[in-house]
Amino acid sequence: MDQNEKLNASLNAYVRLALDLGISDAKVIRASDVLIDERVRLKCSYPRCANFGACGNCPPFAPPLDFIRGCMERFRYGIFLMQRFDSEDYLKKPAADGVPIKALSTQKLMHEAVCRIESAAFRDGYELALGFANGSCKKLYCSEVECSAIKPGGKCRFPLKSRGSMEGCGMWAMRMARNVGWDIIPAGSTSTPEKVPHLMALGLVMID
Repeated sequence: MDQNEKLNASLNAYVRLALDLGISDAKVIRASDVLIDERVRLKCSYPRCANFGACGNCPPFAPPLDFIRGCMERFRYGIFLMQRFDSEDYLKKPAADGVPIKALSTQKLMHEAVCRIESAAFRDGYELALGFANGSCKKLYCSEVECSAIKPGGKCRFPLKSRGSMEGCGMWAMRMARNVGWDIIPAGSTSTPEKVPHLMALGLVMID
C-alpha cells in the first residue's frame, strides 16, 4: 500500500470511528474547504460571549487568524463532524446559567469524539493531527472554577479532553456545513422548535 492509499484508508477509518462514537455524520474535506474569516472571530466579542477572556482556548487567547490560516495550508485533509440534536429542550427549557443540559451533553460528545479521532490519527503516524470542537470547553470541564490555562504560568487541567472551538479560531463552521450539504438552521432567542426542529454541533480534525 502506497502513502496515498494508506492516507485514504485512514481517512475512511476515522469517518467510521466518528460514526461509531455516536456522531450523526462525518465527511472527509480538503484543507482548502476550511473557511477562516475575521468576522467569525468578531462574533465572539460583539456581542461578547460569556467565555471571552475566561478560557484559554477562547479569544483573545486563541491563536491569531493569520497563524491559523498558515497552519491550515500545511494540512491536506480534515474530518468534518456533525452531531444533530433535537431543539426542544434547548429552545424551551434553558438550564442553569442559560446553557441547556442537552446542548452541553452534545457539546461534550463532540469534544470527546474530536479528541478520540485526533488520538487515533496520532497513533497511526499522523503526529500533527489537530482537532477543533464546538463551543467553549469552559462550561464542560471547568464550569465552577477559573480556567487554569489563563493564569500566569498555568496549564490546562484537561489537555487531552479540551479543544478550541472552530468559531473561536475564526472558522466559518456554518458556511462549511452548508457547503457539504448539511441542513443547518441558525437559532436565536426568538426561535421556536417548530421553526428550528434540530440544531447541530460541529467539529473538525485536520490530518496530514
